[in-house]
Parts: sequence; C-alpha cells; structure tokens
Amino acid sequence: MRVVKAFAQERREVGKFEGRSLGLRDGEVRVARVRSVFGPIMTFVTSLGTLIIWWVGGRKVLGGDLSLGDFVAFTGYMWQFYGPVESLCRINHRFQRAATSAERVFEVLDTQPEVVDRPTAIAMPAMEGRVEFCGVTFGYEPGKPVLNVERLAFPVGSSTALVGFSGSGKSTLMDIVARINHPQQGTVMYDGKDINSYAPDSFYANMGYASQE
Repeated sequence: MRVVKAFAQERREVGKFEGRSLGLRDGEVRVARVRSVFGPIMTFVTSLGTLIIWWVGGRKVLGGDLSLGDFVAFTGYMWQFYGPVESLCRINHRFQRAATSAERVFEVLDTQPEVVDRPTAIAMPAMEGRVEFCGVTFGYEPGKPVLNVERLAFPVGSSTALVGFSGSGKSTLMDIVARINHPQQGTVMYDGKDINSYAPDSFYANMGYASQE
C-alpha cells in the first residue's frame, strides 16, 4: 500500500483489479450458460425415460406379462437411480471449484521456509539480554546488501537508540534482532550463543517487540 501511494499508482492497481474481476465474471457467465443448457437436457432425458418406462411397462401390465407390483417397484427404483446419476453429472463442476481453491491452499502449505531450524536447537532459558552482531550482512535482493554490520553489541540492561537517515537500515536491523528477518551472512549472538541454536517458540517467548507501525 505504501509503495502504491508513494508512486501514485492507484489507477493502475484499480485497473489490474478490475481486469481480474471482469475475467472472473466472464468465466462465471460461461459456466452459467453451460449449466443452463445442461439442466434442461438432464430433465428432458429423465422425463423421456420415464415416459418410455410407463409406455412399455403399462403395456406389459395390461398384457399380463408384468404384475402391477413389479411395475411400481421398478418405477421406484428408477427414481432412486436418477438422483445419484444427476449428482454424478454435477460432480465435475464441484470438483473443479474445489481443485481451484485447494491449489492456492496447498501452495501456501507447501511453501518451504527460508531458514530451517537446526535439529540440535534447544529451548532458550530466561534471556539476559546481551545481543551481538558479528559480520552480519542482509539484503532484500541477492547481491544488493542494505545492511552490513561488522561488529555491534547491545549490553545487558541498557537502552540503545539507533539514529540515522531514512533507509539507513534501522528498522531492518531491529527486524534481525527480533528474528523477523535472517542475516544472509554473519551471526547474531544472544547471551553468547548463535540465535539459530534456540528453538523459535522459546525465543519468541523471551522477546517483546513493538514495531513502528
């Protein structure tokens, strides 16, 4: 949202949204047309089959080749059969809608994390609060670092203010301290241990973070 506002791209984004919406509308209209043809055809075939059964069965009942009870039973079985057949004919539409939704869901579920926890990660004890940066490099794009910290330490029990011009990396550095972003190179030490040696759940239980937003 901030990027769109900063570059006055509201009209472009609205156009993209309207384009997607119109595409969805056209697709739904095509589906509605197919279903509007399919429904009457199924009803016609069902009704035609019923008329044929009544005509053939009625003649057999009148001719004595078929008892009335057998004919009524067969007609009841026929209507029980039509229900599952109609449901089976509609299952493709339901399957396609479910598959489309599931594709996005599984895309999110199957996304691999950028940073994998070490198998030897341990629960973090009560944090003392000493934080050290050792040769930390971070960038949002490969080969374009926005933060390069050779050596930086926050002592225990102190309040530290980071001062600098906009875009100098203050928020980025704090995101690394809070383990929101992960350094591409170097090590962040908490109480003398690598941050990655702690299990995330126990780490966040020790961390309080108030963002600028």
